[in-house]
Amino acid sequence: MWFEKSPSWLKQGVTATATYWNKLWSFSLFNHRQFKGLSTWKKMLSIGYTLVLCIFFFLVSLETNFLWLYGKMPGINDVRNPPMPLVSEVYTADGVLMGTYYVEKRSPVTFEEIDSNTVNALVATEDVRFYLHHGLDIYGILSAAASTVSGSKRGGSTITNQLAKNLYNTRGHRKGGILGFIPGVRTLIAKIKEWSTAFKLEFFFSKQEILTFYFNTVSYGNNAYGIKSAAEYYFSKEPKNLSIEESALLVGILKGTSYYNPKNHPDRAKERRNVVLSQMNKYGFLDTARTDVLYNKPLRLKITEIVKDDGLAPYFRMTLAKELKSWCDKNDINLYRDGLRITTTINSKAQKYAERSVAENMFQIQSNFNASLGGKFWFDVEIEKQRKGLKAGELCALEKELIRHAKNSVRYKTSIANGVSEGDALASMYQKSKTEIFLGGKKVNKTMTPMDSIKSEMQQMHCGLVSIKPKTGEVIAWVGGANWDFFKYDHVWQSRRQPGSSFKPIVYAAALENGMEACSTVDDIPLKYETIIDGEPEIWEPKNSNRRYTYGPVRLRVALAQSINTIAVQLTEKVGPRRVIKLANQMGISGELVNDLSISLGTADVSLFEMVQAYGVFVNDGKLKKTRWINTIEDSEGNMLEDYREDKNEVRVISDTNAYTMTYFLRGGVEEAGGTSRGLYRYGICAGNEIGGKTGTSNDYADGWFICVMHDLVTGAWVGGRDMRIHFKGANGQGSKTGLPLVARYLELALNDPKSGVTRGKFEKPNVYNVNLSCYAYKPKVDFLDSLDNPMDSANVDKIHIDFTEVDEIEEEQEEK
Repeated sequence: MWFEKSPSWLKQGVTATATYWNKLWSFSLFNHRQFKGLSTWKKMLSIGYTLVLCIFFFLVSLETNFLWLYGKMPGINDVRNPPMPLVSEVYTADGVLMGTYYVEKRSPVTFEEIDSNTVNALVATEDVRFYLHHGLDIYGILSAAASTVSGSKRGGSTITNQLAKNLYNTRGHRKGGILGFIPGVRTLIAKIKEWSTAFKLEFFFSKQEILTFYFNTVSYGNNAYGIKSAAEYYFSKEPKNLSIEESALLVGILKGTSYYNPKNHPDRAKERRNVVLSQMNKYGFLDTARTDVLYNKPLRLKITEIVKDDGLAPYFRMTLAKELKSWCDKNDINLYRDGLRITTTINSKAQKYAERSVAENMFQIQSNFNASLGGKFWFDVEIEKQRKGLKAGELCALEKELIRHAKNSVRYKTSIANGVSEGDALASMYQKSKTEIFLGGKKVNKTMTPMDSIKSEMQQMHCGLVSIKPKTGEVIAWVGGANWDFFKYDHVWQSRRQPGSSFKPIVYAAALENGMEACSTVDDIPLKYETIIDGEPEIWEPKNSNRRYTYGPVRLRVALAQSINTIAVQLTEKVGPRRVIKLANQMGISGELVNDLSISLGTADVSLFEMVQAYGVFVNDGKLKKTRWINTIEDSEGNMLEDYREDKNEVRVISDTNAYTMTYFLRGGVEEAGGTSRGLYRYGICAGNEIGGKTGTSNDYADGWFICVMHDLVTGAWVGGRDMRIHFKGANGQGSKTGLPLVARYLELALNDPKSGVTRGKFEKPNVYNVNLSCYAYKPKVDFLDSLDNPMDSANVDKIHIDFTEVDEIEEEQEEK
């Protein structure tokens, strides 16, 4: 036997251990023979001893995470040095700090800086026996259990329990170990961990220190973390200067920061505040007379917004956070606590130039729009029209809409929360005061009524700009709106609008993929289609933007350059809308696309991001490269957690030949007479640089688009109103006057800075490219529009097509029309 041959010291150790365990278990229930011979009272002692023994070994196994059954448990060092959440930092590809993600970027306070009424309110409401227990309140637990059985739910958690849960995230994903996957067991394990951790906290810290930790770590909603931030946010005060009712309100919020949010739900918040006051009265912290007076006091909020998103590219960081949260959930990581270092694909120089272009151009675009209204508000102009024929005192639809907007405003809700009647609160919206508004790229202080500020906000022009390198999939610049301080909606990612003619290149690509030749021509003639709209027969007559027709064949490059609608419609008719939709989907455009001929004119809603990504297929040799905006994710100690740079995920969508032909077509918008992108010349970005693009304008000038392609870059911009009823009335709303300047100014700045990552160059031609782009003496093998349905015939072969390269300059006329 190996044991007999083992060293003496090992034999002695094993023997001593066996003897010890034998003594330990001998008096327990597990020693059945001895237990049967015990007297009744010794059996009772044995049962009690066994229970204590089981609890002891359970706690040991819990502390040591025996066999990984229970998940990680905060150790002594963790408790003695409570973890403070770390800030996750976001960097550009060139190493510039863009911003941070955090939960608890707060200013901690000492116990002396917390008003005694705040402490009393918390103790009276959450844990009245706080000063009597040592982290675990047995009486409270039994009372909670009894109340649950009787049907009235009551918590038994102590303040120290709650602190343990907040500090150590005991209920986080994967914190329950193997047993945590069993329903109900996970919660039980978490509870026991909290009790054990609370006991440790009470051992190492005084009651005052525990209360200070608690007040400095809890959330009060609206990004207010810690008592100092909460006092400043809700009342513009220091914590020590809070009144009794204000302290009660803040403590009341803790029960549910969303449900009892005083900003959004003042009635609930007041009701909860009064519950806290009642508890203070019940346990002797407040006399009855004073309590009755405080019950009737309004909330009197004085909101001071917390600025959390300062830094570069705030729209981008908002969208980035959503992707990061998804990744963090899968990896049991907290984005806002664990101190990640995220390196993005954004280039700091390119991003700054994009933001600068947006700020400069949106001021001019907004000025143009305001001037088109004669200096009046759009709402006032339209209300004047709607009021014709109404009785005195009767409100029109737009006036009712304005009142709804007013009642959703922070000013109105704050007035109501402070006890002001609805009538007086609404009347105050018509009283002039100094107001900071956003006016076309700039913050402006003006004296105006709050109602006028709503009208001003509603008629703001919005925008989005994004710049992507299709061959690597890297996003280098992202501006989701005109100004983050005022507008949080991301028009790069979230917004879906009609792209107008900027969708046409996808139609042309579909035609190339289905047999069209680069020098093919199509007749520019008036069209009529019988269709059914809302169950009624209608005639659809797609018209060119200038309402003119050449009544002859037009080369495809010229047709796209001049954005001739009739030719795009004919191409879609012959290719088939389904084929166009299929290609659009393959190029990365999602959502529901209309399955009719109008898709050729960009009537389906798409996002700017998707459109720019789709154009990237033309630049990337016909392949769709998965767009990314993260390079690496590292932990707080610099360990690599995820590296996205090696992602080779791409799929061929169209042939490399057709992709290069499409870049040639898109260059036509700049190079061909009458091209709608010729405005790029004014910015000095065409010399020594192959560049192309396509404008887009939706019905009634509601949306203005421009998407630009270069040898390794695609940049797109959209401009329009949040409400599609509010739009330009003429040519100033075209994509060439709105989207194009945003892109062109950005490229002008970036091309003059080598550090921006934006360079001049030529489109890369495929190694094998047998297409003759010299179309002067072109004779087609077959007419494209006939070839899809009819066999080749000699009439088509012999047809001579006219070259439209020397078409008269009609650019300015087109733009004005």
